[in-house]
Amino acid sequence: MECRVASGTYVRSLARDIAVSLGTYGHLTSLRRLTIGAFSVAAKPAVSAPPGIIVREMTDFDALDFFGTIPLTAADTIRFLHGAFIRLNDVTASGLHRVTSEGKLLGLGVVDAGLLKPDKVYPTN
Repeated sequence: MECRVASGTYVRSLARDIAVSLGTYGHLTSLRRLTIGAFSVAAKPAVSAPPGIIVREMTDFDALDFFGTIPLTAADTIRFLHGAFIRLNDVTASGLHRVTSEGKLLGLGVVDAGLLKPDKVYPTN
């Protein structure tokens, strides 16, 4: 059986609940995650390299593509890099977002009530 579920879904509990609805007992004999965000077992052939080699081949921006993106102006870029909060003019969903400037990833920021708060600021040149 293959399931496409949101984060926070307990697949083992799903198997148990399906069995209960069928009036029987059930459990998983195996569980394999096929995709997580941008990562997929089908994306690249299995390699006999140390763990993490495929992740190192991805850019940070691509690896974090499950987050929304907030592009900043030049002035707001400087403020973000110095840890300042930034008032957003556009309606942006609350939560964690990638923060960019001129196509470069600056870091991650949390949006709450229209205010962008730096969470992780990545080194820049």
